[in-house]
Parts: sequence; structure tokens; C-alpha cells
Amino acid sequence: MRRWLLSALLAVLLELAAPGAASYDVEWVEFPALKEFGGEAVQLSALQFRPPGKGPFPAIVLMHGCSGMYTPSGYITASYRRWAELLALDGYVAVLVDGFNPRGYRTICELQKRPILESRERVEDAYATARWLNDQPYVGRGRIGLLGWLVTIVTPHLFHNIGLILLVVGLVEGVPAGFWYHVVLRRILMARGALPPKWWIHPTRHHTGLTPEEHRRIRVWFVLGGIGYALAVAGGLAAIVGLLIERL
Repeated sequence: MRRWLLSALLAVLLELAAPGAASYDVEWVEFPALKEFGGEAVQLSALQFRPPGKGPFPAIVLMHGCSGMYTPSGYITASYRRWAELLALDGYVAVLVDGFNPRGYRTICELQKRPILESRERVEDAYATARWLNDQPYVGRGRIGLLGWLVTIVTPHLFHNIGLILLVVGLVEGVPAGFWYHVVLRRILMARGALPPKWWIHPTRHHTGLTPEEHRRIRVWFVLGGIGYALAVAGGLAAIVGLLIERL
């Protein structure tokens, strides 16, 4: 009985899986980019996922992020392929276009000066793909959409630079505010009589004896100084960590 149930379950699974596996065709296609790159013509390559039948089908142009279309091991990024498969299963022609490798790059995320720009080559690639799709007899004219990914990657170099910026902002904002907080607090304590020895080491200990009006006088400077201190510490640590990782 158990063997029969397992056989029946396997048959059902195979029956469900078979249509999905054969419900779209996958092929590599090529078409020219709109403009030259580095003085040379570019032939874009793309992976097309096409539903069965003559169509006409709606189409979607899929644009990868700055990490490129492939993983470091050379495989197409799983999330890109899965989206293309889902669209094809839903009756769309899905074209995942590679805008990097035809121009000699695999990824550009860590490049400070990116040779391939979202506002230039990537837009042109989207138009080139749409133009190619519009010429295909199985694609409905004017029924072409766009799907892209925005991926933000914090590299060690960027982490280091962000840390330096936070450090400078914290110092510029925190040091003057902290200095003036100590000046105002010193005046308040002196007005009460003898200035406590080494009061600046733990100034917050003297807050408990202040009146509401005296609290109001130091509150803004105390808060601004604390924010500046936190930014400077966080920025300094981030800059150090980014530098260490960058040199590993």
C-alpha cells in the first residue's frame, strides 16, 4: 500500500512538473547596441524566454544590476533567471539582456568611475532590446515593458569613505557644540558658588542639581554635542573597518 502511494505521488509530481518544463523555450539572441563603446560597435547578447505558440505575446525587457548578469562562478544570477521563467510561464516573452560582457566588463559595482552608466548605456540597451523585440513576429507591437533591479552594494572602499565623511561631520558639528555646552555649564556652576574640582570629567553628574531653566540653557548644546560624538565614533570605526577589509 505504501509503495503504491509513493508511486502515485511520484506520477502526480512528474505530471505537474512536465508542463512547466516545456511551457517556454529558452535561446540566446544577439542584436546591435544603439551606439559604439570605446570606438567599437557592440553586439549585445540576451537570453530569451519565450512562451509556446505563435503569439503575438507581450514582452518584458529585464535589466540586471551593477553586479552584472552572472555570478562570480559564471552562472546566470538565479533571481534574474527565475523572474524570466515566471514571466514566460505567465505568457510574456522575457529577454534578459547582458549589457556588461559585450563591453568587456563582468561587474561595475566596485568601480569608482563607472564606464557603463545607467543614464547612458543602460538606457540605450533597454531601447535596443525593445527595438529588436518590436521586429519579432511573435511579439505584439507596442506591448513591451521594462523590469530592472536596483542593487546597492557597500564595498570596503565605499564603507571607508562613508566613515570618513561621518567622522568629519561629527567633529565639525560636535566639537563646537560640546565646547559651548561646557562653557554654559561652567557659568551655571560658577554662579552657584565654588566650581567643583575636575567637574569637566563627568559633567553630566551635575545635571541633577540644575533648575528647569538651567536645563533649558544646556539642553540644545548637550544634544548636539552628543550627536556629533556618536557620528564621529561611528564614522571613525567604519573608516578603520573599511580600510582593514580593503587591505586584506
